[in-house]
Amino acid sequence: MNHEKRFLIAIGLTVAFLYVWFEYFVPKPVPRPIEPVVTTSGEVTPSPTNSKMILDQTTSSSVSKVPVASIKSGVAKKIDEVDSDLWHLFVTNQPGSIEELRLLKYHQSVKGKSPSITTIPIGGPATEPFTWTLNVDGTAISDQESVYSVVESEKNRFVFQTQMSHSINVKKTLLLDPKSYASLWTVEILNTGKQSVNLGASTKLSGAITEDDKSAGGFFKPRHTPVRATSFINDQTHHWSSGEFKKDPKVPVGDIQWAGFDSQYFLLAAIPVQGRWESLTLGSANESEMQIQLNYPVWKLDPGKPLVYQLKLYAGPKDIDALRNVGQSLDRAIDLGDWLGLVARPMIKFLRFAHKFIPNYGVAIILLTILVRLLLTPFTHMQAKSMRKMQEHKPYMDELKEKYKDNKEAYSRELMTYMRSHKINPMGGCLLLLPQLPIFFALYRVLYNSIELRHEPFAFWIRDLAAHDPYFILPVLLGVAMFFQQKLTPSPSADDAQQMMMKIMPVMFTAFMLFLPAGLNLYILVSTLWGVAQQYRIQKGSMSAAQPLKKVSGS
Repeated sequence: MNHEKRFLIAIGLTVAFLYVWFEYFVPKPVPRPIEPVVTTSGEVTPSPTNSKMILDQTTSSSVSKVPVASIKSGVAKKIDEVDSDLWHLFVTNQPGSIEELRLLKYHQSVKGKSPSITTIPIGGPATEPFTWTLNVDGTAISDQESVYSVVESEKNRFVFQTQMSHSINVKKTLLLDPKSYASLWTVEILNTGKQSVNLGASTKLSGAITEDDKSAGGFFKPRHTPVRATSFINDQTHHWSSGEFKKDPKVPVGDIQWAGFDSQYFLLAAIPVQGRWESLTLGSANESEMQIQLNYPVWKLDPGKPLVYQLKLYAGPKDIDALRNVGQSLDRAIDLGDWLGLVARPMIKFLRFAHKFIPNYGVAIILLTILVRLLLTPFTHMQAKSMRKMQEHKPYMDELKEKYKDNKEAYSRELMTYMRSHKINPMGGCLLLLPQLPIFFALYRVLYNSIELRHEPFAFWIRDLAAHDPYFILPVLLGVAMFFQQKLTPSPSADDAQQMMMKIMPVMFTAFMLFLPAGLNLYILVSTLWGVAQQYRIQKGSMSAAQPLKKVSGS
């Protein structure tokens, strides 16, 4: 194979690498959502194992929406504010829910006193951040506009009550934990009528769609992750972007362990405690709001009998400890990938461990880099052996180049024959690259999804390891380091095509790294500098130990 073909193959592999990166690691632009989903009522069977979905009919003209509590006289809207070290929230009796929750330890940017992150509603304003709908004998009744009476109001405990219809009384109890991002909700539904009713219930969460969500970044634009619906069903995490809502997305049937909305670093999710959901419904309230509805089975509720549901509502960061404390595999909301997660999770553990002793995640990344290079020592020795052999045989390779300077095909053929006969592997210099590729992608996942590294500074101008270098200093330094590393790497050939490739690769990689996280740039820069020092030492040792090569036959 001639060198022009090799050059084209190398370019093709580079383009393929970039294609795979942007196809599978950069999200697609989010299409505009469709008009509100219109559902129709289904036949209700008085059975606790009824598999038919209880759909919200608030957008259907065929079913009446009767929020009786909203016209209850003498009850005014009331808002209470509650503080803890973790959050500041607003509790309202309309509709007996948390109207807004702000995270006190997390802000929108690292600049100055930026606003706190809001997780209720998540992503932006929403009409129904957390509401309930009852299906009474086929009629849907939403409490979206209902004003509840405040039965009890303490600092961390609220009890709301209302008569949602002539025969249905609803009591909500909210229990807050000042040391957790999860609140406990108990909903008691009582049949106050004289006849049995077929009762279904569903709870609804909303996620906002912003203008930023409609563009997912690109090669010269930092990546942006929009709010998306997410759920853990049958021990597997599922995600749906706002654009998928118009495609009638398929929702797996099975054990729904939790569901809600997430963004890059934050999560709003409901987790069942008492009463299991039988189905999940996705829809759009309007062009700027997605909705996820969690449907309980239909039950026959006799007069004077209560039906009690209990769930946790998590509204906080994707902190692995906070998520694990809630249980129900909520930590699987941290999207590290399937096979990449096998590498990424030990990375997170090491970074957190190192951070306990040196409270700087930039230093922790440097220590991780050193650890990885030490673990790759066997590959380094194999690479060094290949390089020494290359150095020893370079004089004869240069003779071949001079001898066949006017016949590149003959030169290529003779060179390959010579290298095979002397067991020289031209790919020996790539041995160290292959095991580092999964580490590269896994660290990208860690930096992109770990709340621990969000807004974490390193030193000097690097104020956020999870964001790109604002002055592009690290990518440029990385390109320079790669250039010197290539200069120190022996090549079996020095034709013009390979020389051009050697010059292009550092430039291409620099451009590729411009908008990737500064922490990832730091990792690769330190690893490359380590490689430069290592290759210099190996090359210096090889030169001092090398014996003058006698003329070797090319056969």
